[in-house]
Amino acid sequence: MECESQSLSLLPGVGKVKMKRVLFLVFAILVAGFAKATDLYVPLQYPTIQEGINAANNGDTVWVADGI
Repeated sequence: MECESQSLSLLPGVGKVKMKRVLFLVFAILVAGFAKATDLYVPLQYPTIQEGINAANNGDTVWVADGI
């Protein structure tokens, strides 16, 4: 009597390599979602515009008060 091995898959027709790629993409999107932009305020948090810019990361916004 022969026994056939069947694998259960969440996505039928998707191989192991493709499944790993899909899982990697889902993980990358979730991690990217946790990266948050920050608002930096001059002069409330930083005394000069340059210090606010130096402290900023990609996606951050440096807000400058009137009269600065």
